[in-house]
Amino acid sequence: MFWSTCIVVVLVVAVVIATPWILRAAVPEAFARFGLQASIEGGSLNPLRGEITLRGFTLGEPATPALALRELGVGVALPALLRGRLKLRRLRVRDVSVDAERLLELRKLLGTRPSDQRGALPVELDTLDLEAVHLVSVGERIGHDVRIVRLQLDDLSGLAAEKPANVSLQATVGDGELDLEAEVSLDGDGLEAAGRYRIDKVPLPGWARLGPARADPLSSGIATGRGDVSTHVDFETGALELTLNGRLKLAALAAGIDGLEAEGGDAGWEGRLALEWSPQMASPSVRGDGRLDVAALALTVAPSPRTAVDTSVDDVSWQGNFEWGAHRTMQGAVSGTRVVFADGSAKRPAWRGNAEDFSWRMHAQARGEDQPFGMTVQDFALANLKVFAGDNDVPIEIAVEKIAVDELRSVASGNLVIGRVSTDLVTVHTPAGAGKNHGASIDVHALTATGLSGDTAGTLQAAGVGAASVDYAQT
Repeated sequence: MFWSTCIVVVLVVAVVIATPWILRAAVPEAFARFGLQASIEGGSLNPLRGEITLRGFTLGEPATPALALRELGVGVALPALLRGRLKLRRLRVRDVSVDAERLLELRKLLGTRPSDQRGALPVELDTLDLEAVHLVSVGERIGHDVRIVRLQLDDLSGLAAEKPANVSLQATVGDGELDLEAEVSLDGDGLEAAGRYRIDKVPLPGWARLGPARADPLSSGIATGRGDVSTHVDFETGALELTLNGRLKLAALAAGIDGLEAEGGDAGWEGRLALEWSPQMASPSVRGDGRLDVAALALTVAPSPRTAVDTSVDDVSWQGNFEWGAHRTMQGAVSGTRVVFADGSAKRPAWRGNAEDFSWRMHAQARGEDQPFGMTVQDFALANLKVFAGDNDVPIEIAVEKIAVDELRSVASGNLVIGRVSTDLVTVHTPAGAGKNHGASIDVHALTATGLSGDTAGTLQAAGVGAASVDYAQT
């Protein structure tokens, strides 16, 4: 009995000592059977914990590997192994660098192999535990470093049998953090997940290419929020469907879309956002319905160089739904506290103004990616409007109280068609001492106008105009 125990101990010690050499020879040979190149620096065996550890593993070309990891720990269930079944209690991976594009190339290569070469192993895996995973190609695509701090997936074998599994993810994108707790399941050639998310100061990358002059519409911004998430990934086509339902706080937003430049945006979103993307799409399709509250935003609207308008927005809300993709539509209700605007077509503005306490309903639509927007505004109401126009010789100040417009239609070219407009009071004032002119003031009470048309360059004409009274004074 004593000598038998000694022999077993010696064999175990010998296996432990020989493990690095065995792994360095066996691992590359095992992958070579599938037509893949792999290498390993070494490894170890812990018989007490039933764990084999691989170190310095690379898959693919050593100079540009598709997968590189510093340490891989495999926990083996010895009773199952004695019954001829390889059951992994735990798969622990640390410090990983992943190039998703090269991995997909290797996957396609495996797909061309005959089925008898691919083979299958009777392997069961309870828990997958990844730490410090660097997603190289994803980071290069969005312009921010992307790393998985930790990923835990329970019952991976059950997931392969199309049973749901729980996943816990902590990741970083640039200087931001992402946490996800979800239930994951495989459905045919795709993956579905649903759960809760939390993001903190995650940078927003630009996505779509809108021509050679512009790299992407959303050039900067930081997002913080939490809520429910669901997603579906099709492995065959690479298509992604992602839905978020919750709250998002957006800071330092900057964007440029079809004659619209925005920067310095601080906003909050509450509602649903759905994103669809596939490798065949030039840009993702985004749909949403909810409420957007804008605390501050600077806009330049420029349908053409001669009709540019610089705008500063404070405390404006929009509630409705939108779709941004092959078809672009937006409809909902707008309300706000203050907007400041000025002529943006020249270095020296020909006019400027501000509006306070306003609301309207709107519908905007573009029938194609290269088509201009058409917009319809209904039930427009504005408490106060002030406009300063003219040059130093003949400046004009216009103040309007309580404006109501039943309908306004416009297109990106700048043309306007307006229904009926009514105001409580319009005051037009020219200060005294401006050039050789005397000062003058005109007050128009209960002004109404119908059949208006014009453009955003400042041209406006009406088919009918009426007023309750007109007061004129000269100084």
